[in-house]
Amino acid sequence: MALLVGTTLAGVALSFTLSWRSGEAAVAELGRRLQDSAEARIADHIRQHLAQAERAVEQASTTVLDIEHPDDLQRQFWYQISGSGGLSAVFMATAEREFVGVERRPDGIRYLTRSGAITDYAFTTYLADRDGRAQAVAMRQPDYDPRARPWYRQVSKAGRTAWSGVYVFSLHRTLYLSLGKPLPDRHGRRGTVVAAAFNLQQITEFLRLLNPVEGAVTFIVEPDGQLIATSSDAEVVIERPSGPSRASPADLNDSVLRSALLQGESVRTQLAAGERIHRQFDWRGRRYQLLLSPFTDRWGLRWVVGVTLPEQALYGPIHSERERTLWFSAGAVLLSMLVGVAVAAWLGRRVDRLVQSAARMADGELDRRVQIGNPVELAQLGDNFNIMAERLSRSMAELRELNTDLERTVAERTQALENEVLERRLAEQEARRERDFSHYLIDALPGIFLLVGEDGRLLFWNAQLERVTGLDNAMLRRLPAVECFALGAREVLAGEFLRAFVAGHASVEADLAGPNGGLPCQISIQRLPVERGMRLIAVGIDVSERRALELELERQAQCDALTGLHNRGHFLQLAERELLRARRYGQGMALLMIDVDWFKSINDRFGHHIGDRALRTLADLCRQTLREVDAVGRLGGEEFAALLPNADINAAQAAAERLRASVEAGLLVLDDGHEIGFTISIGVAQLSEIDSLDSLLERADRGLYQAKRSGRNRVCCV
Repeated sequence: MALLVGTTLAGVALSFTLSWRSGEAAVAELGRRLQDSAEARIADHIRQHLAQAERAVEQASTTVLDIEHPDDLQRQFWYQISGSGGLSAVFMATAEREFVGVERRPDGIRYLTRSGAITDYAFTTYLADRDGRAQAVAMRQPDYDPRARPWYRQVSKAGRTAWSGVYVFSLHRTLYLSLGKPLPDRHGRRGTVVAAAFNLQQITEFLRLLNPVEGAVTFIVEPDGQLIATSSDAEVVIERPSGPSRASPADLNDSVLRSALLQGESVRTQLAAGERIHRQFDWRGRRYQLLLSPFTDRWGLRWVVGVTLPEQALYGPIHSERERTLWFSAGAVLLSMLVGVAVAAWLGRRVDRLVQSAARMADGELDRRVQIGNPVELAQLGDNFNIMAERLSRSMAELRELNTDLERTVAERTQALENEVLERRLAEQEARRERDFSHYLIDALPGIFLLVGEDGRLLFWNAQLERVTGLDNAMLRRLPAVECFALGAREVLAGEFLRAFVAGHASVEADLAGPNGGLPCQISIQRLPVERGMRLIAVGIDVSERRALELELERQAQCDALTGLHNRGHFLQLAERELLRARRYGQGMALLMIDVDWFKSINDRFGHHIGDRALRTLADLCRQTLREVDAVGRLGGEEFAALLPNADINAAQAAAERLRASVEAGLLVLDDGHEIGFTISIGVAQLSEIDSLDSLLERADRGLYQAKRSGRNRVCCV
C-alpha cells in the first residue's frame, strides 16, 4: 500500500512540475510560430501586389505606346486595369508634360485621366462608360506637371525601372506606391515614363483582417521608421495646415505601436543587413513579443514587416490549465490514499487468481474458468469473467468466418481496382496518342503556329517556327512572341495582338526573323477563351513567292523592258514628286531631254537589233555618268529624259556635256565584228518659280530641237 501511495504522489508531483515549466517555453514557442506565420502571410500579400504592378509595366513596355494617340493608349490601360484586381492606376507621361492614364478609385469606379496641351495642362478626370470611352468631365486640377511627381522623378534619376517610394495622393488622402519604367517614344526620344500604382490602403485592410491573437498589432514601415500600413487604428495620413501628409511616430495615438517603432530604431543597422529580429519589451506592466523582418525586392524596395503579440493573450490558456492541474493532482492524491487503504487488505489473492486465468486465456485456453467464492463482488467478477470467456470463444469463431468473407471481398475489390487502373491507363494512352497526333498535325502545317499568353509570351509552337528562326525550345520559351519577328514588324504585331485580345481577331503581314534572312508571312490571329483568362492562336502562311511576284510586277510596271530605266509613266510620277520637294525646300532642279542622233538611219542600215543595242548602251552610260540621285527614264523610241535634283543650270550643263562626250567616245560592235559610233543631242532646262512639270518638259524639249538644228551632237540650254 505504501508503494502504491508513494508512486501516485510522485507521478502527480512530476506531472505538475513539468506542466508548469513547459508552459513558460510553450508561450515563447507559440509566440514565435504565430509571428513567423503572420510575417510570411504579410510578405506574400505584398509580393502579390508588387507582381501585379510589375506585370502591368512590362506588358505596357512590350506594346506599341504612342501618347500622340491618347484614346488608343487609354483603351489599353483600361484593359489592363480591368484584368487586375489590385492595381489602382496605369499611366504614362513625357518630358513635354503630356500625361494619359486610367485610375480606379477606392470605391471601385474607374476614371480616365489626361493632362497636356489639349487640357491646358490641367489634370482632368473624365467619367467613362463600360467600354472605357470618355464621357463627362468629373474634375479639373490646374497647372499639373507629371515631371514633378515622385514616380517620374525617381525613374528619371535612376534611368531604369524603379519604385517611386511611398507618397501621399492628396485627392484620396491615402498612401500610394508606383513602379515606373523609362521608355523611348516612337521617335526614339527619352523622357517617356510608363507606370502602374496601387493604393496601400489595401494592405492596411489585409493587416486588420489578419489578427493573429487578440491585442496583436501588425505593421509595415520604411527603414527610417515612416509608417506605411498598420492593423491598429493609427492614421498613416493626417491633415496639417499645409495639406495631408504622412504621420510621424510622434503623431501616432497607439502607444504599443509607437513603442514597437522605437524598438525598431535601435536595431536599424541589423535590419539593413537583412537580419530578422525577435525582441521583448514592456509597456505599462505588460510584456510584448516583437518580430521585425526586412522585406526587399529586385527593383530596390526596402520595407520592414513588424508583428507585435501581447504575452498575456498567450499565457491565458496556460494559467487556466495550470490551476486545473493543481486541483486535479490534489484530488488524485487523496482518492489514491483512501482506495489503497480500503482495498489492499483483501484484494491481493483473488486478483492473483484472476490474473493467472487471464494469462492462460491469453495463451489460447479459452475453455479456462475461474472459481471465486467470497467476497460477493469478486465472485460476480469471476462469473462475469467466465461469461466473457464464452462470448470470446464464440466471437473468435465469428471472427474467422468474417475474416474469410473479408478476404473474398478484398480479392473482389482488388480485381475491380486493377480493372479500373487498367481502364484509366488505356484512357491515358489514348489521350496521349490524340495529343501526339494533334502535335503531329500542327508540326505538319506548311506555315508557322503560335499559342500566345496574355503576357505576350509563347506557350506552344510548331517545329516550323524553330526551323525558320533558328531558335531552340529553351530560347523560344523565354522570348515574347513578337521577338520572333523582324525588328521593323514587332511594334505593328504587338498592336495587332492587343487588337485581337480586344476584338477577337486580327490579321497582319510580318517577316519572321531568322539566320537566313527570315520569312515573310501572312499572320491570322484569333482569340481563344480558356478557363482562366485568354490565349491567342496565330497561324502564319509563307507569302515569299507572292511578295516576289508583286515586286516583279511592280518593277515591270515601272521599268522600260529594253533598257531597264524608268518608263514614261513612272518617270513623270518621280518628276512630279521631285518638283514638289524642290518647291517646298527652295532647292534647284534641272531636266535633260536626250535624243539619239540619226537613230532611224542606224535601224535602216544595220537592223533594229543594233538600234536596240545603241539604246541599251546609252542607258548604261547614263547610269555611269549621272549621279545616283538623278532619275533617268525612256520617254519613247530613242528619246530619254534625266531629272537632276538640287542642280542649277551650270551643273546640269556640265553633267549633260559629260554624258554627250561619253556617248561620242563609245563604239557599237556590229554582227560582222566592225565597230561604229553614234552621238546624242541634249536640251537642258532649269526649274523656274513659275514652271510646272509640263512647261519644264516643253522648255527642255525646245533646247533639244535647238541642238538638233545646230548640227546635232551638242548640248543647248534654254
